[in-house]
Amino acid sequence: MKLTFTLSQLKAIAILIIVFNLGHRASSAAAPGDSLTEFDTTKADPHFPAMAYWARAGVQGGIPTTETKIDQYENIRLTPDSGDNSQSINQAIDHMHSKGGGIVILQPGTYKFSSPINMKSDVILQGTDKKAVKLVSSIRFNSTPSGKKSTNICFHDTNNAALENITLEFHVSLNGKTLYPLDHDWDDDFTDEYERRSQNWKNGRIYFDRRRYKFFEANDLYVDHVLIDGTSTNCWLDNCAFINAGSNGLKIMPNTSHITIRNCEIKGSFNKGEEGNGYGIDCRGDYVLMVGNYMERVRHWAVQLGAEYCVIYNCVSKVDINFHQKDNGNNLVENSVIEISKAHLWKCFQAGADFHADPGENNFFYNNKCTESTGLSTLLKSNVYTFTNKMITEVQYKPKGRCLYAIRPKQFEITEWENSDGVIIKAKLIRRNGPIVHLQLQNGHITQYPIDKLSQASQKALVELLK
Repeated sequence: MKLTFTLSQLKAIAILIIVFNLGHRASSAAAPGDSLTEFDTTKADPHFPAMAYWARAGVQGGIPTTETKIDQYENIRLTPDSGDNSQSINQAIDHMHSKGGGIVILQPGTYKFSSPINMKSDVILQGTDKKAVKLVSSIRFNSTPSGKKSTNICFHDTNNAALENITLEFHVSLNGKTLYPLDHDWDDDFTDEYERRSQNWKNGRIYFDRRRYKFFEANDLYVDHVLIDGTSTNCWLDNCAFINAGSNGLKIMPNTSHITIRNCEIKGSFNKGEEGNGYGIDCRGDYVLMVGNYMERVRHWAVQLGAEYCVIYNCVSKVDINFHQKDNGNNLVENSVIEISKAHLWKCFQAGADFHADPGENNFFYNNKCTESTGLSTLLKSNVYTFTNKMITEVQYKPKGRCLYAIRPKQFEITEWENSDGVIIKAKLIRRNGPIVHLQLQNGHITQYPIDKLSQASQKALVELLK
């Protein structure tokens, strides 16, 4: 791959280098879940051999950049109908899937729907703005707590598909009045300790009167917000809000892998009782990256039933992170805040009751701020912890690089680049920023060059490098 420059262009580059280096860093820090990141081998620690595997969690190659989406994806735009939008959204997804993939862009508004939205491979369902684009579900599914559940949005045997910039809400009303789950931010209204610590954790109840907690029985709210199952891989949920699920927020089943959940809010659930209800995230897959998320008013954040090499990083959870049903071990929680509400019944890191299987081996918790419902901080940020059977124990070693989830910007090799005039230079790719590519010359200086001035061969090679 070659890139070429005329003498006058090289002089212009020299001036640009001086100006650029006065006020800019050579490269931006790698953000978890981004493309163009890799394992930082300089921080590898033999006491924690899973570090290299944790760095691989999430979508392989990272979530595509906006520039990559513009280059590689066609799109279709939808506006909300005042009635049921189920059919129009599913038809748009099917259409883009039939064309080999693309983006279904939802314009601002409220999209009501009454039957599941089925994602397809290589299709992104993308709102123009999370606050402005709202999907409101009225799906009902009558079941028992331990029975089957329906879902609002389903990824089944789906690859390279995504939700972006969307708010998804499960709406319940009675006689024109909106009904809400009983949530533990209401607990100050309770006067009885038993009621305060038990009423949240029931199934089949919906509420609208906070003062008297008048409730109505409902057995048809067993609806999860998002289900990722089958052999789905390389799918992502980015910058979304999932509000008041019927049962579970996000359910990631066994045999799925390389899923990224990034910068999402998961708030509230109607059914928060036993038998697998009310989980904000129920993670059972492999190499799942959960980063920058916020969770509250649900029963658990679960890592269980075969999950392995999953990472929870830089998140805030107002509920326990629960390993209560035989994960496969080698999971990580790092750099997160876990603050347990006084109405919550569990500790920050929970291993389940006696009848639950023990957690897997080599799950690690590091650099987390943990506060129990008593208001006390029980685990020190500076220490590494793990489960021994069902007990939290301190690990003897601390990571030499002061982190366990260790990533850095991808290091590219020096390459020959050619411009449209046939002039060639040798430089290392740093990153792309819109129509500009950032290159590091052999003398170490960084320059910016318009992509449309590259030869066709170099433009194609750039696309391959950025995958």
